[in-house]
Amino acid sequence: ESSPWGVLLVAVALVLAVVDIPLQTLYLGALGFLVGLLGLALTFLGPRRTRRLALPLALGLFMVPIPFALSDHVFLRLATAMASVPILQLVGFSVVREYTVLLFPGFSLDISTACSGFSALYAGFFFGVVLAAFSRPRWRQFLVLAMVLPLALLANISRVIFLVEVTSLYGTGILGTDLHPASGAATFVLVIGGLVLVAGRRALRSVFG
Repeated sequence: ESSPWGVLLVAVALVLAVVDIPLQTLYLGALGFLVGLLGLALTFLGPRRTRRLALPLALGLFMVPIPFALSDHVFLRLATAMASVPILQLVGFSVVREYTVLLFPGFSLDISTACSGFSALYAGFFFGVVLAAFSRPRWRQFLVLAMVLPLALLANISRVIFLVEVTSLYGTGILGTDLHPASGAATFVLVIGGLVLVAGRRALRSVFG
């Protein structure tokens, strides 16, 4: 069942990898790797078996590094800042927002590109696609994918409010400790946990056997 298209794709993948050596873009090399995987599958497994591997091959797209600057175009930073302000005011903080910088008496908190929640969104889409593939009925599949962005935004807002609370108690030095990256990791847990609840136990059992 070997397909001649597979050999062609492998050749294209090698060209992309070689071109990326002097350019060092990482993107051409990653794209070449994905094209090479598809080419090898077509060459050694054939079209029919390759179609059965469509999902894992498609998930390889998430291996391509995404520029953090893209998070600005998704408006996660701004949405997080805008949504955090009324909640912080509700719990008693005096806060003024200047774009994505939250100004408090005595300190400020900048929702930077690295803290935009884009990483959690990206990982959430990966896990959401996997869960959706095993979810039933079809409306639940669409619901799982539709909930990725709201969950990522909600998790990042919760992180910002938590960091503001601990900063007000212990000072800005707390942001230089392991608590800061740990709070980022917690957003992944919240997003993935929310998606599992939406997908249901049946989908989770199908994913992990």
